[in-house]
Amino acid sequence: MTRKTPVYVVGLDAADHELIERWADHMPALTRLKANGMYSILDSTARVCSGSAWPSIVTGCDPSMCGVYSRYQIENGTYNVHRVKAEDNLIEPFWASLKAKSVVIDAPKAPLLQTFENAQIVEWGAYDHYSRFCATPDSLAHELITEFGEHPFMPNDFEVKLNKRRDFSELHTLLIDGILKKQKLNLSLVKKLNPDLFVSVFGETHAAGHALWRFQDKRHPLYDADDSMRDALRKIYIAIDQVIDEFNQTLPEDSVLVILSSHGFELDSMAGEDFLSDLLIKIGISVPRHPQPRYAPYVPGLTLDMARTKAFCLPTDLQGYIRINIEGREPNGIVLPEHYKSVCQKIEDDLMSFSHRNSGKPLVKEVARLHDIFDGAFASALPDLSVIWNTDQIATEVSSQRYGVVQQQPDLSTGGGNHHGVGWILVHGPGVGGARVNGHVLDVAPTIARLLGEEPRDHWQGSSLIA
Repeated sequence: MTRKTPVYVVGLDAADHELIERWADHMPALTRLKANGMYSILDSTARVCSGSAWPSIVTGCDPSMCGVYSRYQIENGTYNVHRVKAEDNLIEPFWASLKAKSVVIDAPKAPLLQTFENAQIVEWGAYDHYSRFCATPDSLAHELITEFGEHPFMPNDFEVKLNKRRDFSELHTLLIDGILKKQKLNLSLVKKLNPDLFVSVFGETHAAGHALWRFQDKRHPLYDADDSMRDALRKIYIAIDQVIDEFNQTLPEDSVLVILSSHGFELDSMAGEDFLSDLLIKIGISVPRHPQPRYAPYVPGLTLDMARTKAFCLPTDLQGYIRINIEGREPNGIVLPEHYKSVCQKIEDDLMSFSHRNSGKPLVKEVARLHDIFDGAFASALPDLSVIWNTDQIATEVSSQRYGVVQQQPDLSTGGGNHHGVGWILVHGPGVGGARVNGHVLDVAPTIARLLGEEPRDHWQGSSLIA
């Protein structure tokens, strides 16, 4: 690109690229745009830190720089775990420094910038809630509610409440309603404000992946080919395709359309933080104060005997996060720095020794050492290890020749879906050649800046996917 063009970014939060390819015949708009534009699968920081995908996209920085990797994070130098807020992000969103007249709607986990001279809406229809519904200028929030009302189902802490809902048919209807209402909002603001940069993210694809996955995944124990909900997730993707087609047809001829996803979806292994905590106790790495500790990942200093605990589990929603109890870094650390690598290796070897009893398949795919991946100023506050589970099946009963059996009884009545760390981006417009390239979520900010004719910022870690 050699000139400035209007750029319209449609985010499809956690929309899975493999589903889009599988359902290509039902999604003609995306299929056509992919065939005539630049398309890239995006490696993501979400591969090892699920909660970091959108913070990395909107800041251009990985979690060791922007400081956000999960919903709950440990306070460095303590055993205290706190709920993360959007304002905890250490790096401002990429649009804050751009010269372009911008409109930004529901960018996940991004704070409202009070000094932002353009229009921004936070958490009207966002899936993740790290803040509250608000907007700048202040009058925009009132105008939005007056004209469009509240989002059909996203208000409050929806991602927590979703796990308790079993009214799947009603959820499906609300998801479709949410998509259509977000589309009306998008079209209205584009027409009224005529921005140089427009960014709007649909949270419905994220919610649908969690809520409706099991109805189309034959690996799930409750899958039923005759279930009336078997096509529910596909219908959500079809609805998204239809609104993208409508949106694209309204855009100026000289504009560029960018469609992107933060990460994808797959079967939920249901090997959560409590299960990992049980494994760490089983292998003798964590030592509980009581026979049956509860909420250990959320209050490790209260539930574990830190005078004997070499490592402990932290809250997560996908991977398993492990923090080594290092002397000098943790309040009561017992692992000497020179023993750090050997403790990490022992944990990796022990966890990799477990397999599913009914299939013999390994429980763990990989144990990633985050300090070998990230080295920013915030790195010391990250977990030390990220346990990437094997998602071929749900974890119920696993065993190790050395440590014996560990069991859990997960609630199979939930939606059955969780993330995988692969996103994608599609760029379509004048001067954008049709090509398929390999990229990273950190390349999103530099790519959008390039499309707008602006230089990348020095702290961004990626590079433009557009020449």
